[in-house]
Amino acid sequence: MSKNISPVLENLAKKNEIATRTLVIIYTEDKDNNIFRFVVGDEELNFEGNLYIPASIKRGEITINSDGSKEQVDINFGNSDLSWAGYVANNGSNLNGKRCLIEELFIENLEEGSINLFTGVINKLKMNSGEFQFVVEREGINFDQQTPYFTYDVHCPYVFKDEFCQCANVSFFKCDGTLKNCEERGNIERFGGHPSIPEQMVIK
Repeated sequence: MSKNISPVLENLAKKNEIATRTLVIIYTEDKDNNIFRFVVGDEELNFEGNLYIPASIKRGEITINSDGSKEQVDINFGNSDLSWAGYVANNGSNLNGKRCLIEELFIENLEEGSINLFTGVINKLKMNSGEFQFVVEREGINFDQQTPYFTYDVHCPYVFKDEFCQCANVSFFKCDGTLKNCEERGNIERFGGHPSIPEQMVIK
C-alpha cells in the first residue's frame, strides 16, 4: 500500500547508495478485472501478496501539458513479457482512460510499503514490434467546479482489491460494489460508497 514517507525511509534516502525499485500498476477494468503489476528490473517481486512481473520500463519526468491543465508522465515499455504484449495488441485501445499507478519501493525495507510517485490515467498508447509507449495523465484542479470532485454514489467507487479497497479475502474474485457484497467479504471498514444517498433525487 502506498503511504507517506516514514522516518525509516527518510533515513534510507539520506544514504549515498539506496536500492529502490519502481512499480507500475495498471487497472484494466475489463470483464475479468485484470490488474497488471510490473517491477523495473530483471527479477520478479512478491510484495504485499502480489506478484510483480519484471519489465524494462523507462519513466520520464513529470511535466505539464501545453495548456497547463494536466500533469503527465511518459512511460516506455519493452515488449519482453509476451502475455502483456499480447494483451496490449488485442486490447490496447481499451486501455486509454484506465488508471495507472507509479510507485517507488525501498528494497531494504519492504515492510514500510511503497511510496506513490504518480497516479493518473493512460492516454496516447502506441505500440510497435519492440516497445510500446503511453502517457499517464493527471487532471489538474478545476477551481470553478461547484460540486465535489469525488463521485458520491450508493455503490463503492473503488476497483475490487485495489490500493483503496485493499480487500484481502482470497475466497472472492469480484465485488459488485454494494454494501452487502463488501460486508460479505469482511471489508466493510473500507467501503467507499454512500448508502444513505437516495437512488433518485430531484434538486431545485
